[in-house]
Amino acid sequence: MTYIAPFITRQEYECSCCGSLPPDLEQKEYIYQELFKSFETLRKRTGKSILITSGYRCPKHNKEIGGVTYSAHIFGVALDIACADLNDLNIKEYILRSVNPDLRIGVYPDQLFIHMDTAYNIVPRITKDWQRGVNWRTEVIK
Repeated sequence: MTYIAPFITRQEYECSCCGSLPPDLEQKEYIYQELFKSFETLRKRTGKSILITSGYRCPKHNKEIGGVTYSAHIFGVALDIACADLNDLNIKEYILRSVNPDLRIGVYPDQLFIHMDTAYNIVPRITKDWQRGVNWRTEVIK
């Protein structure tokens, strides 16, 4: 098993349709380090493995799955992480917010996952929404 960062395997981070990685991952490693370090700290604080359901997405795959046009995933600076239940989701959200208040965090209770990204490190910014500390949460569908 090949790791691209502590607790992140190449297989779970690479594009699931073609196996590619961001083209500048090795040359511009510093762009990705804040995201990877935040995940590492989350993993250490939870004390258990965390499933990454989406990391890097090539533009073709992002379009095929209905991702937003300028998804942070196509730049390789986003991770979607699975949560076992609402309690697990709330714990992970709390830890992430305390680990790095700058993270952009999207919480999806109805789908039991959290999106975390550092899109604010991409310059020039593609959208004004790529600001430090932006958070969003969808409502639970009952």
